[in-house]
Amino acid sequence: MKGFCGYNRDVAQPPFPIAGLFLFLLGALLLAPGSADGYMMRREFTLGELEKNADVVFKGTAVSSAPGVDSSSGETVTQFKVISAIKGVGLGKTIRFDHIDHPGGISMFGPPPINYHFETDKSYIVFAKATETAGVYKSLWNMPQSEGNQGVFSCADDKPVSSDLKAEVWSELTGLLRPSESSDVLYAIQELDQLSGGGSEVGAPRDFSTTDDFDRRSVVDAVHVFVTSTDAKIAQAAIKTVGSHNPYMTQERAWFWLATVGSGEISGLTKMDSKMTNLGGELYSNDLFAAADKGLDDATRALAIRALGLVRQPEVGQRLLKYLVDPAPEIRAAAMVVLADYPDLSTLPQLNRMGVDPDASVRIAVAQCVGFGQIEAGLKLLSHMLTDASLDVRKAAAQSLLSFSTRDPAVADIMRANQHAEFGPVFVIALARVDPAPYRDSLLHDIQSWSISAPPPNWFWGGSLPAYDARGILFNYLKAQPSDKLKSGDFDRYLDAIDKAALGNMGSPLEVYAFCIRHGLTARAQALRQAALKAFPYQQAISYDQAEQHPEIYDQ
Repeated sequence: MKGFCGYNRDVAQPPFPIAGLFLFLLGALLLAPGSADGYMMRREFTLGELEKNADVVFKGTAVSSAPGVDSSSGETVTQFKVISAIKGVGLGKTIRFDHIDHPGGISMFGPPPINYHFETDKSYIVFAKATETAGVYKSLWNMPQSEGNQGVFSCADDKPVSSDLKAEVWSELTGLLRPSESSDVLYAIQELDQLSGGGSEVGAPRDFSTTDDFDRRSVVDAVHVFVTSTDAKIAQAAIKTVGSHNPYMTQERAWFWLATVGSGEISGLTKMDSKMTNLGGELYSNDLFAAADKGLDDATRALAIRALGLVRQPEVGQRLLKYLVDPAPEIRAAAMVVLADYPDLSTLPQLNRMGVDPDASVRIAVAQCVGFGQIEAGLKLLSHMLTDASLDVRKAAAQSLLSFSTRDPAVADIMRANQHAEFGPVFVIALARVDPAPYRDSLLHDIQSWSISAPPPNWFWGGSLPAYDARGILFNYLKAQPSDKLKSGDFDRYLDAIDKAALGNMGSPLEVYAFCIRHGLTARAQALRQAALKAFPYQQAISYDQAEQHPEIYDQ
């Protein structure tokens, strides 16, 4: 549905002043469940919404394309011979369509404009807006409103169509699934996937960039024959469509799936659908195994194996075992990840054997298998992997370990033993969520050592910044203390850190001010108020007056 281009995505947190706003925007990119170009857009438009936004919808054949007034920016005039009017009255035999046709699009700021390229003598379904000139139409929007550049669909032929838009788009796209036309097949597979809640890059049944216009079963049925295509691009597109509703398809989704299925608390990450099912994998596991055995390259074979995630059929698990000894590490890794669905097969001896594989990608897969399957027997192995020579392996081990609850003594012991090592900040946070008292000084150190100008650690994988989590846990701990203890002076260094953090765009000064008022820390409250009004001129004294009168509103 992107037509010929694409963009991305979302997420939100509390507002922060200036520098904090920068972190918020950075977090939006890091926390979203998909790769992002950083453009804030709404979800993909459905076919019905596209039709509603259009003045006319027609099927036509591109007769010619020529540069428009500003050819340097890609302005183009395409003449269409009208085949059928799906929406709109009074359309003549020909239509002029003004649009942008520039390779890659051009834009100084924000996303490139909606970019369409039409091939002469080829037919399309086009959604368009009327202009003040009769017979002249233009793109629905100048700039993308949703993730993709929507508004055009390639057609399989130049035959007339009815006014049933959804039926006609389905007919045109499935008509393009002709093995002799590889570019058309690839395009059609991608469009059908997107129009049926695909999300092959997300592993969720309803993605920000997809719609539910078409029945998923029907799309999978139409596409599965291409998983063994001799064209690697087509085969991979078909495999992604058939097996897309599982989280094992891409490495980027591992952290999100761990946050979904794990018993541990991982903040700052959008959770996936824990009840998702892999319909295509269940229906066409034999086709996927055929692709895994006969694929033209290791990447295609590995993708086919990963597409079997969440199938959870015993016979599928047994057939996976042979790939654990495949010469290609990509294949061994893919099989190891999917083995997380089969606890009877992902035994400790199996994990230990694969955990010393010479290839780092396989060891990463072992660490993920332990986390995905919540295999407690693999905790000791994860502990050993925290010292692996490969940073990526160590990261995978730490991520999987964090997916387990620190209420489990075995998990807590491993994290305590590593609280001063590489992943100490996140391990301390996990431990402190259960009992912050023993870790007050470590939390304090994380807050005090944070700086907006300092780069994150080389292992940082996204989610909440450790310093922000540390500040939240420490502040909540202080909120739970009796007022007389807070006034004793024993907690001053922690209170000072919370004050300084609020003035440094980590938390809200008003919230901290209200907290101080509620606990009778009057001098501290007034000092913070004066410093905040000086640091943030846009704040007003009346807000602090209100917080003083009703601290319970601000100090939750």
